[in-house]
Amino acid sequence: MSGCSRMSRWTSGCSAPGSKPVTGKKTVLTPIHEGFNFLGHTLRKYEDKLLITPAKGKIQILRDKLRRLMQAALALTQEVPTTP
Repeated sequence: MSGCSRMSRWTSGCSAPGSKPVTGKKTVLTPIHEGFNFLGHTLRKYEDKLLITPAKGKIQILRDKLRRLMQAALALTQEVPTTP
């Protein structure tokens, strides 16, 4: 029995009343040793160890945000303002 037919039988019994059905167009079965992205993290299994790392796209977004903050901070002075 193929993985797709097993998946479709499994998902047909799991959907709650009123929920959207899982379609084969969007659902992809991926072996965990190839890895996949889920909620901004990459999950991959090497031999018997599961590695969970931030996704490359999310790292780039964070680096861009830090770059903008650092550029904005260059115009700031180090002097502490005195209160009268």
